[in-house]
Amino acid sequence: PYTNIVQDMQTIYVRAENDITGCFTIVELPLVVLPSPVVPLDIEDYVVCDDDNDGFNQFDFETVINPQIFTGGQTPADFVLTYHTSQVNADSGNNPIINITNYTNATNPQTIYIRLVSNANGCVTTGQFDIRVEFPPVLDPTYDNELSQCDDLDADYMEANDG
Repeated sequence: PYTNIVQDMQTIYVRAENDITGCFTIVELPLVVLPSPVVPLDIEDYVVCDDDNDGFNQFDFETVINPQIFTGGQTPADFVLTYHTSQVNADSGNNPIINITNYTNATNPQTIYIRLVSNANGCVTTGQFDIRVEFPPVLDPTYDNELSQCDDLDADYMEANDG
């Protein structure tokens, strides 16, 4: 393994030698380091409320997740962003989620994988986040939904009884 010592582009020289004859050739080999797209490590879990107590709901990745990815100077037009249901698919670019504005979770919770490809150089970065459907709180059915409060006292500690 070799780590370049000149940032972005460095030329190294390669010597290829014939073990039998001792003849050799030296060639220049430019090492070019291309910038990779940045997928934030701290993408927040995407949580929606369950509207019918079945553990499934729709998620809009374009509205909620895309803005978290395209920060710090990354422009959506410079990248191809896809969402996937497995890391293997994100790595290969296969089977992207087609409807990213109305995706229904398959499990609850579910991990979604991101693939971000630079249009400029083809470099790829992947990441992930979780989606969850949360159930609303359950109220005690015996709760009568009435609030009671004693009337306050006046300045002389007498009942004001003003309602």
